[in-house]
Amino acid sequence: MQPVCYGCFAPLEGNPAVCPHCGYPVHAAAVEPHILKPGTVLNQKYTLGKTLGEGGFGITYLAWDNNMQTKIAIKEFYPANLIKRDTTERNDTQLYLLTQSLEAEFHAGMERFVREASVLSKFFHLPGIVSVKDFFYENKTAYIVMEYIDGITLKEYLRQKGGTLSLDETLKLMKPVMESLAIVHKEKMLHRDISPDNLMVSADDQVKLIDFGSARYYDLQSDKSMTVVLKHGYAPIEQYSANGNQGTWTDVYSLCATMYRMLTGKVPPEAIERIREDRLEPVGARVKKVPANIRTAIQKGLSVMPEHRQQTVEELYHDIYISRQDLKTEKRSRRYQSINRLLIRLIIVLVLLIALAAAWVKRDTLRDFGARVRNGFAAAGETNEADAGAQAYRQMRAGAADASAQSDIAIVRDGKLNNAAQGYTVGEILDRYSETEGSWYTYEDSAAAQKYVYYEGERDGAPFALEFEVYADDTFRLTGASQNNTALERYADFFQGILDTLGL
Repeated sequence: MQPVCYGCFAPLEGNPAVCPHCGYPVHAAAVEPHILKPGTVLNQKYTLGKTLGEGGFGITYLAWDNNMQTKIAIKEFYPANLIKRDTTERNDTQLYLLTQSLEAEFHAGMERFVREASVLSKFFHLPGIVSVKDFFYENKTAYIVMEYIDGITLKEYLRQKGGTLSLDETLKLMKPVMESLAIVHKEKMLHRDISPDNLMVSADDQVKLIDFGSARYYDLQSDKSMTVVLKHGYAPIEQYSANGNQGTWTDVYSLCATMYRMLTGKVPPEAIERIREDRLEPVGARVKKVPANIRTAIQKGLSVMPEHRQQTVEELYHDIYISRQDLKTEKRSRRYQSINRLLIRLIIVLVLLIALAAAWVKRDTLRDFGARVRNGFAAAGETNEADAGAQAYRQMRAGAADASAQSDIAIVRDGKLNNAAQGYTVGEILDRYSETEGSWYTYEDSAAAQKYVYYEGERDGAPFALEFEVYADDTFRLTGASQNNTALERYADFFQGILDTLGL
């Protein structure tokens, strides 16, 4: 069987002293006696590698899934204050109680360990929580099989980055952690050990919360007494006592302490020391250009007394992220507010000027429109040589309208509208609306160099007419309407009524 590196499980050629793939010392010194040796096989399918970490409640190993042929991490329930093991003696992997009186406490802890693993297995889809794949019993203890995160701890990441991170990077890294932890809290589970040591940063800068070995359920009926778990600087005051009032606000403190460390490069003073004299420097005193809402949110989350903090991760998330977005919007609004006020004033002035100009032009148009319509729609036999519209009308009736008039009429009649009725020409729309055969004619105001096309029809026994102005570029627009020989001021509404009647 080809040897492998227990630091990365890459195959090894020859007998190198150091793995050429990861730099792991192949012939490393013997591990501590209580730690399982690399190469140990668990559950008949998991081969252990190097030790990834060790805490008060467990040991985490790199491992290889022999069936799936992939790297994993395995957490062993190992409460160091209750048991012992010495693998140097006959490669013994079993755990032994320090005293028989500790048996009940050990089994209660192992039961919680497995139960919590079972709950965490539901959260494999959460981006900010390490996913649990399996668990099993062996060596008189229990094991959790988790995804292996190819990366480094946030503590090491900070060291490589010079000790601090920018505000934007801090918020980006912590956002999925908060979102995921809020869901875990809904299952009445606390992590209780959030710190840069227990946050892994992957090669693609994704952060996952690991090591739920200190996690505990909380509710009103159980866990009145919790094991004391302390990560100095990150643990809130209630974790200094087994009877402390621990809840979601406990993880809020640790999250804020972690963000404080990321932004300032300093670990907050221990909570127990802050009771007599609080020497915690605000974030704003050490880091410039942090928005006020974020400074306030972190400071509130680091309150010594639990009742003064945000009570849930959702509250903390809102204070930091939602409010930050609102702040950006508010800043943008203020930035453009003065400009907008000026623009609004200019627009009002322009609108008034346009309205006045339109009213002046419309006064003449409406004043003359009725006369032009009445003259233009005179009976074919009526003589009115002085009116060019009537003359053009008679010529059109006689089929002798000049080419210019025919062209203007065609422009409007065959033109289409830029609205819901754009599939129909103007002529088709008006012919459908009029109950009698409609008539077209033109009028040209030589003095003003303006050309108009008129349509006459009848609906419900009432005559109506529409006026269109034709421009030099062969475009046109509606400029007037009449009904029963009375000019309509709201001619656009009249035409819209035609479209509504036709369902266009």
